[in-house]
This record gives sequence, structure tokens and C-alpha cells, in this order.
Amino acid sequence: MERLRALKAETFIKYGGRTLSFTLPKGWRLVKVAVPREEPKAVDELEAVKSSLQNPVSASLQNMVFQGARVTIIVDDKTRPTPTHKILPILLDKLNSLGVSDRNIKIVVALGLHSENSWEELERKLGGEVLSRVEVYNHNPNSNLSYLGETSRGTPVYVNRHVVEADVRIGVGSISPHPAAGYSGGPKIILPGVSGKTTIYKNHSFFREPSAVIGKLEGNPVFLDEVEAARMARLDFIVNTILDSSGRIMKVFSGDPVEAFRRGVSFFKGIYQVSAPAVDVSIVSSYPVDIDLFQSFKAAFAASLTTRRGGVIILVSPCSEGVRKEHYETVAGLGLHKLNCEELYRAVEEGKLPDYVFGLGYYKLRKMIEGKRMIVVTDGIPGRKLGEMGFEHAKNIEEAFEMAGFREAEVLVAPYGAKILLKPEGEGGD
Repeated sequence: MERLRALKAETFIKYGGRTLSFTLPKGWRLVKVAVPREEPKAVDELEAVKSSLQNPVSASLQNMVFQGARVTIIVDDKTRPTPTHKILPILLDKLNSLGVSDRNIKIVVALGLHSENSWEELERKLGGEVLSRVEVYNHNPNSNLSYLGETSRGTPVYVNRHVVEADVRIGVGSISPHPAAGYSGGPKIILPGVSGKTTIYKNHSFFREPSAVIGKLEGNPVFLDEVEAARMARLDFIVNTILDSSGRIMKVFSGDPVEAFRRGVSFFKGIYQVSAPAVDVSIVSSYPVDIDLFQSFKAAFAASLTTRRGGVIILVSPCSEGVRKEHYETVAGLGLHKLNCEELYRAVEEGKLPDYVFGLGYYKLRKMIEGKRMIVVTDGIPGRKLGEMGFEHAKNIEEAFEMAGFREAEVLVAPYGAKILLKPEGEGGD
């Protein structure tokens, strides 16, 4: 069905929970609709979690949990789509069956440098049942940390004490493409998830390395540094989901933090890695990572790999929470969008930005889209604000087409852009 769509000028794209249909302008030729290979049929999500815990990869809870053990479960925060509220009750019951009572279990929300999650946000993310059963803590990157030494790359490893002092540590998250670490999930639940500020800063300093790119693990210094930190923190076990295009659990990989994660990445690539030709215009949805502007930009990283220099990336995202105040003030207030990439990198390294990690992420974005234009289609952020950050704004897709200015163009559409891993045609895999 998608192949038939791809031969026509009419196609669709996700905008939050809605699907938008549109027709390309005359003279524009649709050469690729980047959609997943056929996804497995819908599964019983709860059974998928249970089955994964019963059949883990290279590590078993039965072999590491003992009567009365202190267990810390680390979960990702509200900016990630992991359906944690579906996973945790099953995981807690599993631990109970192995002799660990709820009072011996803690949950730490892996905020990294993100702001604290409110009680209401935790209730939506974790579920009321979980909040009533166990203690839950927001990670603080500035306090309650233990120092564990340095990685081989010189990263000082400070990790949340609730994690370090546990007998067993379990990470819960999802696997999807990441602009610098290759993929989210796996060891990222420790670094940056529950690490100290100095640890995160040092790890993120590797963002500039040529091998620190989306979809790449081998030789990626960001990922390899995270693996070392996770081992030093003694992360014992992970539960990582892969979500389908509707945000439902498709597959769960549990077990050893590296082996289960790599198994999950391989599965993800088999469905979501898509080869694409170079195009003039890429129209990409940020779905399902579309909570705010800079989270939404993750969809643009993959699109930048197949968009020609001089081309246009049209990013379609509701940005339901707009743009974080501190991000807007940093970019607009300091005029960062007026700097070229080298000037921007120097400003970051010289400490001229209030948030070093955000500065590196912004630099990575600018470097990836260098020589290309970005038009953001959203009703979540005023056009004035986007303009003050150096981005173009369109009220709808048709307006973005006019702004692009092409009479003729080869076009790619990625309806689920944050999930798709685009690979330029002829390029080998990781």
C-alpha cells in the first residue's frame, strides 16, 4: 500500500495523534515514502513484557535477585515515549515473586539534566498503582551522587546514590535512533540518565567526534563511554521496548544491558532502517518524539543525511510544550543562530553558554543541517519565537511548500520521522 502511495503526489504525515493528508505542488516528484518495513502484527503488550522477563538475553533476574535484596529500578522521564506504566506493575510483581518486597524497591527517574517531573507527570508516566507501591525519586545531577572513578576516555563517573547503593539495578527504557549516541536505550539509562552534571558534560563533549552520529554504535565514543559508565555503576539488567508506529509495545528485550540492547538494536534496524536517495526536500514528522522543539529536532537528524546541500527539511511537529524557556533565551538572547558552526563550537567550549550540554546538542543540530534550510510546521510555537532562534515557521504544510521556493524538486516523506533511521543509498550499515 505504501509503495502505491509513493507513486502519487498525495501522501500523509503524522502530526501528534493526528494524520494529515496533503498533495505535493506541481513539479515536485515524490521519490520516497520512508515508512517501516512491515511491522509485526499487534501483540498483547503485557504478555510481551512477561515473556521477555521469562526469556531474557544473557542475564536472568532469578540468578541475581535474592530474598530481601535492595532493588533500584531506573526509568526514563516524560520526554521519552516508553509506556512505563505498562511495564512496572509486571516487573514489581516479578520481583515480589523472587522474594523482594515493595518496601525494598526504589524507582529513580532518569532525568539527566532535564527538569523534575511533577507528581501529576509521574502519575501519567508510571501509573497510580506504582506510585502507591514503591518510593519514587527524581534524579538530581547536582547532589546525592557517588564517585566511581573515570572511564578510559577520562569521564569522571558520578552516579545517583540510590542506584549505587542498591544490590540490584534495573534500567527500563526504549530503543530508537539518537543523534549522537547512535541509539537511545541500553546504557543511556545510567549516562546521562542518573549521572552527575560533570559526568554528562564530559560524555557530551564527544558529540563533535565524526563517529558520534545517529544509528552508529561501533566506534562511537559517546556510546562506548556510556557502556563503560554503566558497567562501573553495575547496571545489572535492562527492560527495553521497541514501539510500533502507533506507540504500542511491539517487542521487549530484557537481560544483559549490552547484549539485550544490541539484540534490540538489530531488531529495530530490521524494521525501521530505510535506504533513501538524496532529495531536495525532506518532509518529516517528529512523531512520536514531539513534546517540545528540541526533542522534535531528533527527526531532522536522520533527514539531514539524505537532504542535498541547498535543500530544505520541513519538520512537522505539534511541539505541545513549545520550547523550553531556557533554550529559547540561550539561542535568541545570545544570538547563537547568527554564528557559524565553528564560532558556535568555540562559544560552547569557552563556557559562554549557560548550559554546556544544550550548547553541544544545538551545535550538533546546526552542524547536521549546515547548508540546508529548516522550516518548522507547528501551532505550538509562535513564528516570532522560531524566527528569533533562526528557524523558519509555517502555519501548515502548504505554506511550507511555498516557502521552500522550489519549482521542481525530488521529495522524501517520513510520516514517522523520529522512528525511521534513514541511510543514504549505497551506504553500508553499522
